[in-house]
Amino acid sequence: MSRLKTLGTYVLVVVAFFFFSTFAADVILNNSYNNLSNTTEITKSEEGLNVETVEVKANRRQGSFTGRVVNTSSSTIARKYIRIRAYDGDILLQTRYMTVNDIAPGESREFTTKFTADGIDNYKVDFTDEAPIERTIIDDAIDKIKSLIDESEGFKPIDVNDYNIPGWAWVVAAGWVLYAIPSGAIWFII
Repeated sequence: MSRLKTLGTYVLVVVAFFFFSTFAADVILNNSYNNLSNTTEITKSEEGLNVETVEVKANRRQGSFTGRVVNTSSSTIARKYIRIRAYDGDILLQTRYMTVNDIAPGESREFTTKFTADGIDNYKVDFTDEAPIERTIIDDAIDKIKSLIDESEGFKPIDVNDYNIPGWAWVVAAGWVLYAIPSGAIWFII
């Protein structure tokens, strides 16, 4: 009976520690953010779009901007981009673009974007007609490989349909592949 009582005490301590650590982490994270609504500059678009801030905050490592875009004009706006720029003083840290499509007169939409820059202390919001295409190093590498394949004269992909392989041969090949896989690894594939 004493072992069961000791086990119950341990379970109670673990559950209490879990709730305490979760609560403490939540309080510490929420208190680390600064409200930046007062330092946010918002420019209204010429077509009648306006951004209202809902929650604008940042801490030393990251920030988030939650806003509401409202069409104050009398016509539907087909496409516009909201440009949100995060600054540390006068130094541009990051830029995010949000697309607004087919927003009717009087309609409002809420949006949220996150920033992963250090030391954000103000935001600037305006509207543009175009957004730059964001490309990564991987996109450039894939384009380079595609151009190399297209330029080479001797490379032609293999089409298995050209060889008239019977169905039983596919079954034998699949069995052979499954046999070659180590016994514990098959469960990671399935």
